[in-house]
Amino acid sequence: MDTTYSCVGGIVASVKGAALGAKIGTVLGPVGTAVGGFVGGIANTEDTMLRFEGLCKALNKHGLSFDDKYKFDGDYQFFSGVEAVSYFMSLEEGLPDAIACANDEMAIGMAVGFKKRGVKVPKNLKITGVDFDSISRIYYPRLTTVKRQQYQKGVAAVTTLHEIENHTKGERIVMDVQLACGETCGCKPELPAMDPNVTNAL
Repeated sequence: MDTTYSCVGGIVASVKGAALGAKIGTVLGPVGTAVGGFVGGIANTEDTMLRFEGLCKALNKHGLSFDDKYKFDGDYQFFSGVEAVSYFMSLEEGLPDAIACANDEMAIGMAVGFKKRGVKVPKNLKITGVDFDSISRIYYPRLTTVKRQQYQKGVAAVTTLHEIENHTKGERIVMDVQLACGETCGCKPELPAMDPNVTNAL
């Protein structure tokens, strides 16, 4: 099913939740991720499950599997990302190579928490998010995340509504997502680097 959406007059333009996780998986798979972790949103919600499903499928394509002990249920808030740090640090098996978070806010919370524990991102641990929201655009190092194309979805919804009013086409639109490759995944960033002296003070 589709998850995130824009709606105008009942006309919906959406992106597939599984596509968000899959896009991140295509980044983590090729950059030496032998053991991956996942920080989800609220447990057993459709959005979290779809993002996790997409991530696992993408990792499987690279011959990687997922162990449930590396999964933490958050709540999409910054401090649940900080709490996840304590969980991962407590694992006897040690930290995974990378952790994919279900949104940017938790990913930033994790990056801040690990930094305070002396774990360097991406040198010691890769972290990714989803959303490309405002905090991810100013945090240093620049977060690797996924754009849900909110503006484009709004435009598509209005266009579809106009088509229906004019008795032309008018149909549900499912849009693709775009990878925003930053500095936290260990691969070559496509986004410009942030100056740590003028960005976050977290």
